[in-house]
Amino acid sequence: MIKYIISNFVLMFFFINFSYAEDIGVIFVNEEGKKKDAYIQTETFIENMPMQKQITTKEALDMPGVQGDPIKAIKTFAGVLSTSDMSGEMLIHGSKERENSASLNHLPLPDLFHFGGLHSIVAPEATEQIDVYLGGFDATYGQTMGGVFDITPKYPEGTNKGFVHMGIYDSSLGLDFKINNRTNGFIGGRRSYFDLLVDKTGKLGDSEDEITYTKFPRFYDGTLMLTLDSSDSFFSFESITARDSLIINTQENKVKDPAATGTISHTSGFTTTGLRWKYKPSGDFTAHTLIYHSKYYYDSQIFDEYKAKITENVSGLYHISTWDTDKNKISLGGEYIYEDIPLDLYIPKLPEREDPDFDLTTAKKYSINKHFTVNNYATFIQNIQTITNKTKIRYGLRVFDNDYESYDTRVNPRVGLIYSFNKDISTSFSVGEYSQFADPLKNIEQIGNKDLVYEDSRHYTLNYSQTFTNKHKISIEPYFKKFENLAVSVDDDRNYLNTGEGEAYGLDVTYTKPLLDTKWNLIFSYSYIQAKRTTKDGEGMKKFYGEMPHTIQVMGSYLLKNDWKFSSLIKYHSGAYYTPVIGRYQYTDSDGTTRWRPTYGSDLSGQFPDYFTLNLKISKTKYLSYDRSLEFSFEIMNITNHSNIDGIRYNDDYTEKEYESSMPLLPWFDVTYRF
Repeated sequence: MIKYIISNFVLMFFFINFSYAEDIGVIFVNEEGKKKDAYIQTETFIENMPMQKQITTKEALDMPGVQGDPIKAIKTFAGVLSTSDMSGEMLIHGSKERENSASLNHLPLPDLFHFGGLHSIVAPEATEQIDVYLGGFDATYGQTMGGVFDITPKYPEGTNKGFVHMGIYDSSLGLDFKINNRTNGFIGGRRSYFDLLVDKTGKLGDSEDEITYTKFPRFYDGTLMLTLDSSDSFFSFESITARDSLIINTQENKVKDPAATGTISHTSGFTTTGLRWKYKPSGDFTAHTLIYHSKYYYDSQIFDEYKAKITENVSGLYHISTWDTDKNKISLGGEYIYEDIPLDLYIPKLPEREDPDFDLTTAKKYSINKHFTVNNYATFIQNIQTITNKTKIRYGLRVFDNDYESYDTRVNPRVGLIYSFNKDISTSFSVGEYSQFADPLKNIEQIGNKDLVYEDSRHYTLNYSQTFTNKHKISIEPYFKKFENLAVSVDDDRNYLNTGEGEAYGLDVTYTKPLLDTKWNLIFSYSYIQAKRTTKDGEGMKKFYGEMPHTIQVMGSYLLKNDWKFSSLIKYHSGAYYTPVIGRYQYTDSDGTTRWRPTYGSDLSGQFPDYFTLNLKISKTKYLSYDRSLEFSFEIMNITNHSNIDGIRYNDDYTEKEYESSMPLLPWFDVTYRF
């Protein structure tokens, strides 16, 4: 919860200064040439229900642009929009980043990526599959009203095999080892190493006003897994740790916003540990229990004056029991989460992402020292009922409560229906209610309103799926989301109220030609979205900043001779909207100095040019012996060097501007030795 209190706090000031488709096919060919199911399914999964996307690690790593990181493939799913700035914010069908949740099979992950989007925190070798639920998800997932990213871990097999990987900016190693006949382990670690190759002090970027570093941005993460497998029980110990740090100095805004200059020292990270028990005796009953603890820390000193020091300790228990009979599959479970969070903050009242006119020099500052605890309780019941051999219905309730401030009990009903015309054609529908905490910063009494209540959304989703000869498949998914009780500001000085609302509607279309008996595959996707939200009380709904109306992606791969593989990704989307500067005025600060301040036009009335990128990748596996191999991968991102504009930079008096572009042509190379 609290990780959003200072959401991208350091990165925000840093900015001041500076598809994949739904399915690749449900089967693939293994080493023995036999066909088998490609995806691991949860207890409550129903194929072809709306808005559920799956991809295996193997499939993801074949994609251009993921740079050896399968979790990055999330950003290419139809319906997932990703901002191209350093925050890497992922927006799902009109939902903000903080309205999504990430987990490792229900083990919470406070962050999914280093520095917002540079690299994921879960090692590829510890990742089996990524599931993404863009809407209409079932009652086993809760307290999030946007989407769900759920990673299936790859458990060790006791092979006593390892790997060493080296990429452009990071390296990693790991070992899968056997302890005894029933117990296996995996240990792996990864570290960026640019900071080892550059001087201890240097310049960042090409700005005329230097941005310098005394600690180059660096990250590391580690994964440990231990498993015990018996006849009817599976136990696992899972631990993931990650850390990001940097120290930079900027003077770039010394005229435009004098307070936004100086040194930024930032460290953040977490350690999440879980103990899992899966029980599956002979018969129709299964159970899954997870006990976990997570410690998240955030320590930033910003511009010599401001600070944000947060430690969040979260302990939890998750359980689900499932009874599977001929006509019914009943799941009953619950979750308890205890949060212990001390805060030590000296910060301004942070702006919304929609606010372009934040000025640190004139912003009010607040000193906050608070220690609070929260008990969260949730229970759910759900049934998947087979009505006929063509019709299934999934219905359930999620009920949750807590003892924090004014939040009361919420009941979220959720229903889904699927009808299969035959084995190749189906249609489905789902509707559900979803609730979550407001941004916790808005709940702190000094700078917010402690009487805020849950924010709510309602999802309406449809799916039509048809499979053709050789497993070609098309999926058409329209959706509508309604947001209510959003916490929005009243004015610049007063607190927040739950008077905001929003809506988003659109369409995702996906066509896949999987890699089966031929040497090539193809994925095409198209997404359309319209979204708007309330940004301030009394002003009505306005265009949502994350809206990019049209997105088209085409990805294909081809198997060449001698274990070479070629793949490409073409991505196009409408340009992002922004609020333009239309004038300027002279402002006098409290110390008597004057400077120019911008005058803005209508909210999000400007639009950047459309985005386009072509990524190419070629890879090869060279077998050195029966148990040793070298894997090479070479990629070129944005091979046409298309100038994708995602920002505007103004001079000190706002009389000149220059456009800022995202990633230029960028080569990437990595190699992995497996032994």
